[in-house]
Amino acid sequence: MASPTYEVLKVVAVEGYQPDWNAAGGIASILSTVPGFIAAWQGLDVQDAKHLWLVIAWETIEHHRAFMADKEKSPMMLQGLFQVATAVVFMNHVTFSRDLAPVLDAPLTEFAIWTLKEGADRAGFLEDLAALHEQLKREIPDTEMIDGGWGAAVEDERKFFVGLGWHSLERCTAAVAAAPNFIAQVRTAEEKHGEHAVNLVKLLKYPGA
Repeated sequence: MASPTYEVLKVVAVEGYQPDWNAAGGIASILSTVPGFIAAWQGLDVQDAKHLWLVIAWETIEHHRAFMADKEKSPMMLQGLFQVATAVVFMNHVTFSRDLAPVLDAPLTEFAIWTLKEGADRAGFLEDLAALHEQLKREIPDTEMIDGGWGAAVEDERKFFVGLGWHSLERCTAAVAAAPNFIAQVRTAEEKHGEHAVNLVKLLKYPGA
């Protein structure tokens, strides 16, 4: 079975919003009727709680594009979204190298986002990204980390998402601090290829999926 396409949406949440599918502007009830919809998660950014993340798994990107072209349901979705959000930071579609559901179901989800600088060697970056992944697995045991995958944003070939799952913020922080070689490789990759931003989110899965 092909890996799903994940719609990754980061927005500015309305003040005081707490993730709740019953209070998410009717988004869940709309999505559940859309062909190609698989599952959805929402959650606040741990480092900056004004940001809300919405992650939706689609069978294919064509299913989401068809939904966006739906003149009835798509406007209803946007209306519901802007009951809980004031602005969109970004929306990207990503097909990861492996299914990301276990990472999204984890107590803490990490999205590491790489943005390649102008002129960066994309193939060279992918080689270094694979090496980073192997180094991460060598230094951090699977009892601490839920292994994920990576993929490029459809909308920007210089933007890459890496997904990882963790059991808690405290265990994540301790595990990464105990991986000096991995940290050094990340710094080298940043100098060579471009920007790298870590986002930590506690996601709540839509129970109807």
